[in-house]
Amino acid sequence: MENETNELIQRRAYAIWESEGRPEGMHDDHWRRAAEEMHGLEDLPAKGRKPVHIAPAGRMDAESSNLVR
Repeated sequence: MENETNELIQRRAYAIWESEGRPEGMHDDHWRRAAEEMHGLEDLPAKGRKPVHIAPAGRMDAESSNLVR
């Protein structure tokens, strides 16, 4: 169960990172925000944040941003 939760958090953090234009050095913030969302601690997106959906299972190709299965 913990592995599944971590995978969901990782996918959500990645989606947040992408939605913000792939900024460098923000991984801890993205992981924290994703974990908060998973645990229901964040009901509404913060002002200025875009809502982002969790990517489907698989991995993203960093060069083209395409989902690789």
